[in-house]
Amino acid sequence: METPYATQVLLLIVSLITILHFSACKAAGLNMTFNEKERNVLLSFKHGLSDPSNRLSTWSDEEDCCRWQGVRCDNVTGRVAEINLSTPLDSPYMELSGEISPSLLELKYLIRLDLSLNYFVHTQIPSFLGSMKGLRYLDLSLSEYLDLSGVDLHKEAYWLQVFSTVPSISELYLENCQINNLTPPKGKANFTYLKVLDISNNNLNQEIPSCGAHPDSLGHLKHLEVLDLSNNTITSPIPSSFANLSSLRTLNLGHNQLNGTIPKSLGFLINLQVLNLGSNSLIGGMPESLGVLSNLVTLDLSSNMLKGPIKESNLIKLSKLKELRLSSTNLFLRVNSSWVPRFQLEYILLSSCGIGPKFPAWLKMQSSLKALTMFTTGISDMAPSWF
Repeated sequence: METPYATQVLLLIVSLITILHFSACKAAGLNMTFNEKERNVLLSFKHGLSDPSNRLSTWSDEEDCCRWQGVRCDNVTGRVAEINLSTPLDSPYMELSGEISPSLLELKYLIRLDLSLNYFVHTQIPSFLGSMKGLRYLDLSLSEYLDLSGVDLHKEAYWLQVFSTVPSISELYLENCQINNLTPPKGKANFTYLKVLDISNNNLNQEIPSCGAHPDSLGHLKHLEVLDLSNNTITSPIPSSFANLSSLRTLNLGHNQLNGTIPKSLGFLINLQVLNLGSNSLIGGMPESLGVLSNLVTLDLSSNMLKGPIKESNLIKLSKLKELRLSSTNLFLRVNSSWVPRFQLEYILLSSCGIGPKFPAWLKMQSSLKALTMFTTGISDMAPSWF
């Protein structure tokens, strides 16, 4: 006897529901297994930390780890994707300290790790970070890693060696970590996808090495958008290879002891928006090649031993410029009295550089000014009525 068509359809639907239910149960079981495993990993990580403010109170056996403070899981996989334990600037009492457990290696889907503004004062940067292949974002800023000077340069624990083995990392913040060297790792550094490199406010007090990871090999970092080496005491010329960083938007080398001239090749950085070379020992003049940087918003050449004229041709294409800092140099503006600049500046710092003897008429067109300093500029004219 043939089974009626309606019955066949009903049996098919029941079968599909059964299969889907079984699959869902299996997936839920797998997620439960993964969730339990990752929860244990995080608890092991917590066990190595000192938490005087009890900010990790939600990290317990009885809670879903995806709901813990500072933990975010992927919406699709349900796996731990982000750990953000940065200490709020206004709450230093919440600082964590202790050891960073290698159990984090078990978090295979972790892409963001932020441990900034904590107090890992006698902890070396863990060597296992070099094995976290999926990591995209790492922030250890102001984490006070003080034990780098005694690290064996041939060991994986050496900071630059560690990070060079994480080719997937795109943002690396090491501000104020008491780093005192840029000695390159053994072999070729691998920062293929690095977009942000911040090593500002450290103790770098040497010449930038001419081989290895800095500076010449920085030229192969085609994706680098932000390079910040400011507030160190680096003593060397600006490497001409920086001109190869074709994606660079911010180059901050301010407050070092850089010497030599400004490389003309920096004019190839057509995407550059911020160029800060202030407070160094640079000599020579402002290369005309900088005048083609049409995306430039901030130009800081202040507090250097630079000299010579800045002509209209140096500035004609800088239509987006908002901030011009030339104070405490021997540079002087040589522009026509009828010159009408294409930019609208918000900040003009020209003290102790040459402008006079006539009062600069082009200032009349700068209607967006927020700050202007112009003392000791050689102006002998009286200020006009429009000023």
